[in-house]
Amino acid sequence: MKPSIDIGARRAHRRGVAFIAIAAAAGPACYSYHPAELAHVQPGEQVRVVLEDAGYRRIAPAAAADAEPRLEGRFQGATADSLALSIWIGQAYRGTPFQTAHQTVQLPRDEVIRIERREISTLRTALTAAGVVGVLAYLIANITSSPEAPIPGGEPPPPPPGPGGEGGMIGGFDLIGALRPLQGR
Repeated sequence: MKPSIDIGARRAHRRGVAFIAIAAAAGPACYSYHPAELAHVQPGEQVRVVLEDAGYRRIAPAAAADAEPRLEGRFQGATADSLALSIWIGQAYRGTPFQTAHQTVQLPRDEVIRIERREISTLRTALTAAGVVGVLAYLIANITSSPEAPIPGGEPPPPPPGPGGEGGMIGGFDLIGALRPLQGR
């Protein structure tokens, strides 16, 4: 006889997986980048600079050929012919004291296609918060409805009886029964 499959439990599991996937995908999505005029960008602001391919290859020669030619970092300032960007280079040093290392690079203005300012996105933040609340609600609902959880207002199930009404069984082995012959010594 095949065991019956609880369709409701399956649907709940699928919803839970969907909530977790949405929360994971939306987690870093609280921010978005919007084009900005260089004159309005302040030093220290988080920006993304889109470069011409040649300029990007000069800065990141080991980057994949299909990588989008852009750099993210903190804007440091600009001169008449270049702008300075502090970029994180610590990904190559994870697990070492250098994992937080940054490097300031000078980008010639004629290689810069556009500069984008990082701004908080209210819609994405709301969707992320809703996803987190959904995941928490799913987890709480599944934890409180587990078969081992006591029914509210009910009594907990009795412990399984051992031989002779004692709870001496350990993994199918009767520990108390095995020790009885030693009691008389």
